[in-house]
Amino acid sequence: MTGEIILFATVALLFLWLMLWLLREPSEKISAPVPAPVEHPQIEELFALHCRYFPQMRQVLMREDEEWLRQRAAAPVLRRWRAERRRVAEQFLAGLREDFRHLTRLARAVAALSPQLSEKQEAELFWLSVRFKGLYLLVHLRLRLGISPLAGLSRLTEMLGNLAAGIDEAMASLEQAALAKLRTHQAGFSS
Repeated sequence: MTGEIILFATVALLFLWLMLWLLREPSEKISAPVPAPVEHPQIEELFALHCRYFPQMRQVLMREDEEWLRQRAAAPVLRRWRAERRRVAEQFLAGLREDFRHLTRLARAVAALSPQLSEKQEAELFWLSVRFKGLYLLVHLRLRLGISPLAGLSRLTEMLGNLAAGIDEAMASLEQAALAKLRTHQAGFSS
């Protein structure tokens, strides 16, 4: 019984250590450069920029390349190649996190302009944030352990695309509502 308690406590402590290790900020050499805070960013800065490069990342992380290199290169070359590939994937992952921050900021700005802002939309954005951050941590862990994160990166990119499409729809409906209000207002002046 005491052995089971010690084993459980050890596993719990290892899990806690692992979570703290993953939650720490990545070192400067692998994280994307952080721009200086701007009070009023340009609208272009709020759109997803990094997720557009997923096809290139998928190519970088393909297993066939590693198998080909393993057959033809020396072990030190293969290790350097894997480290560089992991570094690029970590930078891409940090870029996805930046894209998510920008898109959620834009989503909140659009929601604030929407007359029918509902608690349901805020709750959906909150749960999307929770799912994104959880999956982000899992992908980061896979990268640290040297396991291919391709499926997780694909899912994160898909989540960003869905969020961007939702924002696009909300912006289009705001535009339509503003145009309808403008037409009504202009019709009142012309009569």
